[in-house]
Amino acid sequence: MMFALVGVLIIVLRCFQWLKTGVWENFTLHNVLEWWIGRAILIDKFDLGFRGLDKIVHWALDGTPLMLIAIALTWFAISMLVFISVFRWIDR
Repeated sequence: MMFALVGVLIIVLRCFQWLKTGVWENFTLHNVLEWWIGRAILIDKFDLGFRGLDKIVHWALDGTPLMLIAIALTWFAISMLVFISVFRWIDR
């Protein structure tokens, strides 16, 4: 339930900001983590020992727009709520 609320909140806030400014800024997860932690995170320093895994981490942090993550979280949370509701209904 919390994932759905966070996802919807991000989408609504971004839409209001777009209506206000007329500019759609592309925030990434890297930008949000830097804001949340309060200091710069150096993506180039990530070395997990596997090249493929390093590329996935770089893509997830620096290449994925925050809106895509918010939509995915919202879709996941709503689908899980539907899934749980259906199984509760079947279990009765």
